[in-house]
Amino acid sequence: MARWYTVSYCVVGSSHPKRRVIARRISAGDRLASYGVVRVSLGLHNTVGDVDAVVEALDRIATSGPALAYRRVPSDETFEAVID
Repeated sequence: MARWYTVSYCVVGSSHPKRRVIARRISAGDRLASYGVVRVSLGLHNTVGDVDAVVEALDRIATSGPALAYRRVPSDETFEAVID
């Protein structure tokens, strides 16, 4: 399957060396090193409104941080929301 488009959205304050360290950790098998990495898949059915909503959400996260705190769950190779 061909990749049509790749869009990079770099969070302000994320240094290039830091991104390289994360890429190396992911390549070495540490799937949890990708915390904060967002993947968005768009298709023919998506609208301009859908794209605008994604851009607005990424901007909100980049400027204000995530709405919740998360903790690593290594046994599942995931993160879960911390709800107090």
